Amino acid sequence: MCQEEVAGFAHKNTYAAPNDGYTWQAQGAQLRVMGVLGYHDKSPKEWYCIPLYGYTAAIIVRSDSPYKTFPDLIEALKKDPNNIPVSASYRSTSWAINYELMRKVTDLGGRYVPYSGTPATHVALLTGDIQWR
Repeated sequence: MCQEEVAGFAHKNTYAAPNDGYTWQAQGAQLRVMGVLGYHDKSPKEWYCIPLYGYTAAIIVRSDSPYKTFPDLIEALKKDPNNIPVSASYRSTSWAINYELMRKVTDLGGRYVPYSGTPATHVALLTGDIQWR
């Protein structure tokens, strides 16, 4: 079972619990997209959410990367948008959502390589399978 399936299972159980204030679920960006991905059948409008702050988007590269600044990376993506592999863990994380937003705003590509969670994504970065995350 992948992390998205586990989160979807948690969503279903939380939503099915009595609405008595005793069952809570901590969830980040995934709540916005889990229904769209088919892991539960509820709209985000059907949840009572308490906004949480804690994730700050960051671009991570290896120390030997040619991209020393964010503009360096943007320039490289402009020159060769489909040849620079990137990952942001599984698709419903705040990291992946931020990557998609950046891609839309900058009209840049990047070859997205999915992994089954943050640890696997970090290993891929350290081994050179992806160039940034």
